[in-house]
Amino acid sequence: GRRWAAALEFLQQMQHEKVNPSVVTYNAAISACEKGKQWPLALDLFNDLQERIIDPTVVTYGAVLNACRRGQQWKIALEVNGDMTNRGKRGNLITWTTAIHACYASGQTLLALQLGGEMKAHQVQPDEKTYDLLLGAAASKGYWKRAITLLRKMKKDELDPDIRAYGFVISACGKGGECNLAKDLFDKLYDKCMDPNIAAFEGAINANLRTD
Repeated sequence: GRRWAAALEFLQQMQHEKVNPSVVTYNAAISACEKGKQWPLALDLFNDLQERIIDPTVVTYGAVLNACRRGQQWKIALEVNGDMTNRGKRGNLITWTTAIHACYASGQTLLALQLGGEMKAHQVQPDEKTYDLLLGAAASKGYWKRAITLLRKMKKDELDPDIRAYGFVISACGKGGECNLAKDLFDKLYDKCMDPNIAAFEGAINANLRTD
């Protein structure tokens, strides 16, 4: 619980003894603050690291982005992600997915979807969790075309969509007025031996309401 406080005390002791902390030291301290839900302190450490002209690593960015996600600081998450790419670092699955999650959790669905496209452009491969977040973003706004495209890309990437993925797509179709498509996808769940989840049922109900 209080590991972040011990990490900060250790950093202060190093500075008092005129020992320059390395990026590894900062990464550990930022990660401790992030896990301790002390996102403002994590950002302070990130700024201090940059002021000392220490080059952040992908691990640094991952920890800072996680802190932004926990604190629902989507604007800062975008800035941090932009700083990473501007420094010529393409990031990895964790950094991009965390940035997407930060936007999605804060209701910034369009930005989450935009980051998904940028992630691919930086040649970072999404996984099932990334696609779940993107499909959830598309479903929340009824962007059925985007949801269908994401589902196809998921299959193209040789990932097996689960009930969460199909649920989001059905929900997107239901909200977007694609009633027949929503019903067809819902029926196909049983062909795939999948039990519908809440999102799938809500999508099917929305589709039925629109056709009544």
